Amino acid sequence: TALSRKSWLYILGMVVLVWNAYYITVLTIYMKKNTMKTSVSPLIKLAVLSPIILHLLTACQTNPLTTPSNTGSGSSNIVINQPVNETQQRQTLDSIQRFNADFYREINTASNDKNQFYSPFSLYTAMGMLYQGSNGQTANEIAKVLHADNANVLAQVSQQLMTDINQPNSDYTLKSANGLWVQKNYPIKPSYQNTLANNYLAQVTNLDFIGQSRQATNIINNYIANQTNQKIQDLLSPDAIHADTRVILTNAVYFKSDWATPFNKRMTQLNDFTLTDGSKVKVPMMRQTSFFRYGENADMQIVTLPYRGDKLAMTIILPKASLANIEKSLSADTLKAWHSLQSNAEVNLFLPSFKLETSYGLNDTFRNLGMPTAFSNMADFSGITTQEKLAVSDIIHKAFIEVDETGTEAAAATGITVSVTSAIIDPIPPKTFRADHPFIFMIEDTRNGNVLFMGKVMNPKQ
Repeated sequence: TALSRKSWLYILGMVVLVWNAYYITVLTIYMKKNTMKTSVSPLIKLAVLSPIILHLLTACQTNPLTTPSNTGSGSSNIVINQPVNETQQRQTLDSIQRFNADFYREINTASNDKNQFYSPFSLYTAMGMLYQGSNGQTANEIAKVLHADNANVLAQVSQQLMTDINQPNSDYTLKSANGLWVQKNYPIKPSYQNTLANNYLAQVTNLDFIGQSRQATNIINNYIANQTNQKIQDLLSPDAIHADTRVILTNAVYFKSDWATPFNKRMTQLNDFTLTDGSKVKVPMMRQTSFFRYGENADMQIVTLPYRGDKLAMTIILPKASLANIEKSLSADTLKAWHSLQSNAEVNLFLPSFKLETSYGLNDTFRNLGMPTAFSNMADFSGITTQEKLAVSDIIHKAFIEVDETGTEAAAATGITVSVTSAIIDPIPPKTFRADHPFIFMIEDTRNGNVLFMGKVMNPKQ
């Protein structure tokens, strides 16, 4: 262990010092008795060995190898490059699923009749970075919203997820980028900066929010646009940065891939899509018959369409009656239960092509989810700085998706502004899956169940 190494170095140093002192004493007595000159090698050894030992002890004291403890509140000293075991990763992914279900219900409470699209992963990652700088009641509330109970584990798993997502792949493009943007010359804690840079792979940049707010806004917006293949434009509005802004946290995620089994464009026809009020709109309806993972129960049908490489997939949940009834039962557990119904089956699939662009101001959403203190003058972000009291002023999220016969392109970005307080062949006849009325969809990592994007289509033409 680190402590035993330090102790052994200390003991070794003491032994050398005692040995050299004894050796010099013996030589001195010998010289006095024999009145002769002797070698100074013991003094040389003492002079050379002592600084090396003292240097090693100093390094151990300033850079201990022991893991700092963190219990519940936001972390200020995460240990990087620690191995993440399968249980820790599974628990964190389950937490993302629970957060996703909570978030989906909350945003649909406000506007249940609109198309929705967002990235649970982007939101969770940005909120995780905020959590790392929080303490006290603020940290407790954020932890409950995230269904997280250990900031160290969350940071270590986040490092693993960010690394996995950004691995180059010839079958698809998937990348995520975090940013920590700080008012220039503002004293944030090095431990917080290191946690975000090392565990969240965040780019750390100093900008002049106070003197050049418009330039700072443009720099951040251009960075997000570049990270999302120009699909997310103007994440921050011109007045998002002001004289009280001190820190901005951003996450961007981008995905593009072809279907493993593309649709034939010649099969696409204009068909009716029935809205919740019973009216109909004409939409381009894609069609194919192929083998997919399919399941159903009395309330809904579920089908999963893999992308090239079979590592990522879109899952579509289609109600047999009312989408509202499905949404009421939506939870992390029901999503798992619905997935468990699936098996390989031949499916006559009808799916509209669609394009969605969404923008959310999420202050009230996160207050309602259970973290009001972060927005108040009682907020405690002392893990970021002790220079002055900080509070969250804005949480912003934008997302984009386009689905057609070839495949899918999707992007999302989250910004948090922190300011000063002020196949097996199935002989059964093909199933029919006709998505000609409102449905829910998700883009998932099939290897671990990480939900990268989620939404619902109420009207493909909106």
